[in-house]
Amino acid sequence: MKISEINFRDVDHKWIGIENKKNCKKIAKKLKNKDLIAPIFGYFYIDEDYGITLKVVGNIEVDGHKKLYINALFLDEDYIIDYDFMNKIKLEFEILDDIDISSNIEGAHIIENKLQYKNVNNILETRSNNVLDKFRDDKYPDDIEVELEHKEDEIVEHLWVTIEGIMDTRPDLMICKLNNSSEYDDSFKEGEYVAVKYYEDDDAVRIYGHLKKRTEE
Repeated sequence: MKISEINFRDVDHKWIGIENKKNCKKIAKKLKNKDLIAPIFGYFYIDEDYGITLKVVGNIEVDGHKKLYINALFLDEDYIIDYDFMNKIKLEFEILDDIDISSNIEGAHIIENKLQYKNVNNILETRSNNVLDKFRDDKYPDDIEVELEHKEDEIVEHLWVTIEGIMDTRPDLMICKLNNSSEYDDSFKEGEYVAVKYYEDDDAVRIYGHLKKRTEE
């Protein structure tokens, strides 16, 4: 499988193996670790700052009792590569769905637990909504392109927002933060919070209105 072919749900919270030697050499150089050789193993997750991210766990090692384990160095240090780098090297990998990594490799559960998501405002429900996929950014799955209608001027503007959850009182509305400002309405500024709704009738995602400034979690 190639990184350019995936939907984020294909790899999110999945263990993968990389056997391509050219890929492995470039990863070793990127992470400044000469001991990394093929095959390299890793764990995909969505990072708030880097988007689709791969946590590299190095080469699976064997102790004196023939038990598999992850070197403690890769448990403690942030050996990660981001989506842009993976695209640049045309990363090829195999998803290890047929292996119970957590049970068979010591240390794997530490990484899985560390990289669990907090389901604040039911944000995980928005990630499972494949209707939104055509509006998502390839790198940042929580970022979607939405419409802002200026009815008086008969203008439809396209803006980017980051989804932060679903409203408790209106489950049809998503809580989003504007990533850029409107060119036509000063009340819609970067960093402001808005309610966003998917309209099934014409298959569009639009800004429904303003939200009061939210308290940081």
